[in-house]
Amino acid sequence: MNSTLSLFLFASLSSLTIACSGGGECEKAFDKEIECSENPEEARKEAKEFRDMAIAACNAAKSDPEIKAAIACSKKKSCEEFRACGLEARSDKDVKELEGFLAAGNPTEAMQQCSYSIDSYKAVPAIKAVCDKAVTAVFADLSDEEVRKDAIFNCTYGGETKAWLAASAPLKTGCNALLTDFQTRVTKQRDAGSEFDYGTCSSYKDLVEALTPDKQAAAEMLCKEADQADDYAKAVAEATKNIAEKKADVPYECTSFLDDKDEFKGSAWYDTKSKELAKLCFGDLGKIVLAEVSSYCLSDAENAHKYAAEFSLAEGDAELKALLAKTAAECTQK
Repeated sequence: MNSTLSLFLFASLSSLTIACSGGGECEKAFDKEIECSENPEEARKEAKEFRDMAIAACNAAKSDPEIKAAIACSKKKSCEEFRACGLEARSDKDVKELEGFLAAGNPTEAMQQCSYSIDSYKAVPAIKAVCDKAVTAVFADLSDEEVRKDAIFNCTYGGETKAWLAASAPLKTGCNALLTDFQTRVTKQRDAGSEFDYGTCSSYKDLVEALTPDKQAAAEMLCKEADQADDYAKAVAEATKNIAEKKADVPYECTSFLDDKDEFKGSAWYDTKSKELAKLCFGDLGKIVLAEVSSYCLSDAENAHKYAAEFSLAEGDAELKALLAKTAAECTQK
């Protein structure tokens, strides 16, 4: 759908075959469209070089429905009346176009067209009805990846997104449901400790920015947590294995996870996981490491002292407390 009854476009398509001529209804229609554009002064400058050509194109095609409508609407006194007239004149054609997309089983194309014609959507009931139908059809089944991508685009970047979200209840409902779905996906990935999915988190943050911008900080934190969750899972799995095998080796992920605390201020998830990991890696596994300390102290044992102090790991653990005291001279030298 066109956003305006543009004589400019018609002229550009016709300029190779139509000679210049002037005046009359077409001149008035051209001037009215310039007058009622978003930036009349800028439009006049841009249109100056092909003004005569556009008017000539109009005069040569007065039987064209769009040209007829442009001429008729140009007789309206106010720009508001002119724009409303243009929208109304175009509505039958646009409705048929949109219904054609729906009949062909392509609601995403219809939704895309609607997103660039917010004025028509708000002013013409028939346009609103078919656009709402298209949006509802798209969000009814997002199992197809391409359809899902199109839906995300229309919720975040498509057309006049903010204006359309404000005007369309079906779109806002569908986008909010999509946002909830992506938040659930990211949360499940974090809690499962599976490999981080950058694409899912990126789409989730885009949806939050478009729909609930006040929650951007929380979304950013959730994605950070999801990004670290696989390291946490690796650390737990390897540390548990080393404890079972009495192997004095602390996984690298234990320290890397705990050392990222400045990145996770305010994260309840990180606070819980860091306490659990510190106890496992430097409490339970730390006892195996500290038991091997003799006349010198390796980094794992030094870290056991560091994190035992930071997380109060020796409280209620007499064995760990004794090992820390026994190795303090070797492992806490300045």
